[in-house]
This record gives sequence, structure tokens and C-alpha cells, in this order.
Amino acid sequence: MSKQQPLYSQETLQTLKRGNIWLYRLAKEHIELATLKSSVIKWEPVRRVSQFSIPDRYMVTYYLKSIVGIADPKALPQILHDLKNRAETAEGQSFPIGNIEALQPLYGEQHTLEIEFPPEYPQKPCKLYFKTDIWHPNIKSEGQFKGKVCGNTDGFGLTYGLYQLVLRIGEIIQYKNYHAIHTWPFPEDSLVADWVTKFAEPNNIVSLEKEIYTDDKSLISLEPEADEGTQPESAPVTPPINNSSIKIKKIGKIENFPTERKLIIRPKED
Repeated sequence: MSKQQPLYSQETLQTLKRGNIWLYRLAKEHIELATLKSSVIKWEPVRRVSQFSIPDRYMVTYYLKSIVGIADPKALPQILHDLKNRAETAEGQSFPIGNIEALQPLYGEQHTLEIEFPPEYPQKPCKLYFKTDIWHPNIKSEGQFKGKVCGNTDGFGLTYGLYQLVLRIGEIIQYKNYHAIHTWPFPEDSLVADWVTKFAEPNNIVSLEKEIYTDDKSLISLEPEADEGTQPESAPVTPPINNSSIKIKKIGKIENFPTERKLIIRPKED
């Protein structure tokens, strides 16, 4: 668990609830996140607001094996074009041997995500951007919006909170959740999606159907950690201890991604 521990008294929470619902909700999210026990997820506030020093921006670091790129991403569009126009290359068959090396995945084991709450929260969802490279069909891999996660936070603050969101992103990193088919709600990165369906899945690099993931570590530590530190004065909202998959959704719409596992998300309590 991160060493930063929110200490909001019940009096402070009641004052915030009466005077500024935005700050009240941010404080509740902070308290809830502080209950997360994980050996592979570390978080820290990077910006605080108001006299109560309540975080509205976090950096979350995941220590999980995931794909951060491929050997030659510039070669990918041409290879996909060639594949489409070669009738002898049936769906699911490996690429011609000369192209295989260009498509091999590159791996990393440390990934940093920025989470920022807008002033309109919870009416508007938070912003999710990876600050480190990652190669995933539901994360933009290049361009102006590089790092943008289509983890859909439309229901965030209404049906689930920051704790569950952090776990959801962990499963995206592990490739336990992804949507790579060009149907609604559509991938965030179409080229990465094509790489997944036409190369990675046929070659057993990743596969939801076969349960082939880049990492299968538990996101939650069931045993208390030695450096937990002081607990919040207020009673935290205790999320369900469950490390099964959460449905991925695309930012801007509430959508279900194909997965057999689901994390039960309980309604938030004020």
C-alpha cells in the first residue's frame, strides 16, 4: 500500500458534504483508495486542492509484465495491407516468415498511469493517460492522444469508485481485458487491434478465449503489508476483495467488453 494515508475526521467530511460536494467525493475516493493492499500497484497524490489538501490527481504505478510495443511498428500497416491482399494467407494463419520479427512484442514491467478528476466530477468522468509506453488495443499508442485509455469512466463515481478503477486498469495492462474487434464500442487503437487479432492471438501471445495473459499476478494482497502505516480516522469504504476481471468500457460511452470474469461492483455509499 502507498504510505500516503488520508486523515479526514468525520467533522471534516460532514463540513465538505454540506459545503462542497466535489471535495467531499474526492475525499471519499482518497479514503477508499487507501484501503488498497497490493504488492504490484503503488499510488501517490501528485496534486492537492483546498485547505484540506485533498488529492485531485494521482500517479499510479503498476509492476506487471505487459506489452509496450513491437519490434518495428512502422512495418505493421504494410504487413496488414499485404495480408489482406493475399488470398493464400487464411485467417488465423501466421504471417510470412520474413515479417515475423517485425511484429514480435516488446515487454516492460513498470507502467505509470495519471488519473485526474475534473471539477465537474462525478457528472464528468476522470481523465486517464499512461505516461509510459504501452501497446494495447484500448490505449492510444501514438499521436496527440498517446496514452489515452478507453477504460470508460462514465459510471465512475456512480456505480464504482477509484479503488475499482485502479484494479480495472491493472487487468487492462495484464491483457485480461481488451476489445480488439472492429465492432461497437470499437478499439481505441485500430492498428494495435489488428495486430492482436491477426498476429498475437493466432500465435498464442495473448488470448481471452484461451486465457493467455501477459501477467497473471494477483492485483490484491490478501495479507496485510508491513508498511501500512496509520489508518484513516474515518471509517473507509471497504471494497469487495475480489481480483476477477472487470468489464472494460470505452470512454464516452458505457460499454461491455468480451470477458467471462466480472468484478462485482457495489454502489458507492456517501
